[in-house]
Amino acid sequence: LQPSFRIRGVQRAYRTSMRLLLVLAMHAMPALCLNGLATKRVNTNSRAYQKDPAYPPDKESLWKAPEEKDGWMESHNALRKEVAAMKTALTTTLKGRPLADWERGSIKAWWKGHFEIIHQHHLNEDDIFTPFMEKRVKYPRKLTSDHNGLVAQLRKIDDIVSGDLVRADQLRSAWSKYQSMLLPHLREEEMVGLPLSRAYFTPSEVNEQVMKILANEPPVGGGSFIHGLGGKAAMQEFMAQEGIPFFVWYIQFSGQYQVYKDTMLVHMEALLSGTPPPPPPLVSTTTALIVLLASLLVAKYRKWM
Repeated sequence: LQPSFRIRGVQRAYRTSMRLLLVLAMHAMPALCLNGLATKRVNTNSRAYQKDPAYPPDKESLWKAPEEKDGWMESHNALRKEVAAMKTALTTTLKGRPLADWERGSIKAWWKGHFEIIHQHHLNEDDIFTPFMEKRVKYPRKLTSDHNGLVAQLRKIDDIVSGDLVRADQLRSAWSKYQSMLLPHLREEEMVGLPLSRAYFTPSEVNEQVMKILANEPPVGGGSFIHGLGGKAAMQEFMAQEGIPFFVWYIQFSGQYQVYKDTMLVHMEALLSGTPPPPPPLVSTTTALIVLLASLLVAKYRKWM
């Protein structure tokens, strides 16, 4: 009988160790699913992400628009579009020669806007959306900790742009590294964070957080979002999708789009074409004032909703 006792003991030990490994794997799963640009869409039904049994992942059917049309995804598309545009300028029209004074000025002006946009984007996630998600979701820490490396790289770029920038070659390597860090991070958020937000929260619950984000959004950020979508018609289609009243275009979004075109887009178009940008419009101060007043009106409108 002694050998059989030993066999049963080994079997019990094996089953215990396998259960332990399963528990550890389930806890590790939120991190293991992240694989940069190769990240696959998360299984939202996995209980490995559920923090509270009172809040199951059963809200996805409440979302009418597909994930690829979600505002989170569209904001990422806008960032990708901007990063790709600068990469194109650095590797084509600006490559291998000293910068003209106007080119240096346009790089600085465009970068100032992009830096503000990406900085606010990270703040919105770190200060508003991630704490919101963590109320119900075991949110992978990497989706937030990646911001530290990105911020450090942004500062390196800012030092280059604000320093003695003579040639585009000085910026190209740092920009490529920034792009190689940002794009995998965006993919991981889209394949993990976005589906989980739709599984654990209703559209109205998420919309409350979006309203907080919009309240912090600088005008150039709203304009970048519109440009990323494709302009006025695409933005109005997005507004209809999200239930945003049509008149908000006229009292807020059109002004934001104009600010973006006047302070960023005009410079990127110049850099890509090799033609100096036109003089700043005389109404730029007036436009900024209109955007400020419109933002105050929209804030009042949201309180009435």
